[in-house]
Amino acid sequence: MQDLVALPAYPLSVNAEGEPKLFTSLSPVDKQHKKLLVNAMQSGDFRAADLIDQSIKVVHVVVWETTEEDEEEGEMKTFWRTTLIGENNERYSFASDGVVKSLNAIIRSFGPPPWCPPMELKLREAKSRQGRTFHILEVM
Repeated sequence: MQDLVALPAYPLSVNAEGEPKLFTSLSPVDKQHKKLLVNAMQSGDFRAADLIDQSIKVVHVVVWETTEEDEEEGEMKTFWRTTLIGENNERYSFASDGVVKSLNAIIRSFGPPPWCPPMELKLREAKSRQGRTFHILEVM
């Protein structure tokens, strides 16, 4: 799994190797933040397909490790899910390593969330050398 820089790990969530499997800028002791966290991990208001080339303003980040069965190969695969939370608590959800890599670069450059004022980001599609499409976040 990729390392996530400078995002605090939610203290009760580790994988079998003892590594954090949930990273968030939300406070694990604040009741409103707990609600946001639960809702962020269950569903998003917007998906990647809804957001290509659109600007979003992000305050909080939730990134967690999950495992699902790969429909093509029938094997269990582990990957990162990401939900970005906007200034009005809207949730933008992704299952993209490119988004996680982008967040790492953003956090290294601008510091960890929460971001006040909100960080303005744009979701872009990019192509790998092998021709696969993936998503990245650009800072506006």
